[in-house]
Amino acid sequence: MSENIAWIITFVLSIIIIYVFIHLMSIKRAKDNYRSGLSFLDLDRLDKALDCFDKSIVIRPNNPQAYLARGKTNLKLEEIEDAVSDWSRVVELAPGSEEANEALKELDGLDKWMKLREEKRVI
Repeated sequence: MSENIAWIITFVLSIIIIYVFIHLMSIKRAKDNYRSGLSFLDLDRLDKALDCFDKSIVIRPNNPQAYLARGKTNLKLEEIEDAVSDWSRVVELAPGSEEANEALKELDGLDKWMKLREEKRVI
């Protein structure tokens, strides 16, 4: 009987260790994709940057930094609705954070730019 309990405990602990290892590796992969995305963004390789940020978000969907960076990439790609969606997600995920404040500034700047653009169309 005690051999069975020892075997079950060993098995459960092995599963937990494997789960933790896989989880840590996925976090590392998400960070690597995020960092690669930033590098591509700096090089203006926007499609590559967007792909990296997308992969990072798939792995860690609650990472406001990835949404913030993807929003900047979408703005450069002139995908305004996607940029607004990303920045809104940042505010939703991390209200009051540094990332949320930066997202709000981006949204405010975009709002001012759109109003100016509309005024020029009317004139």
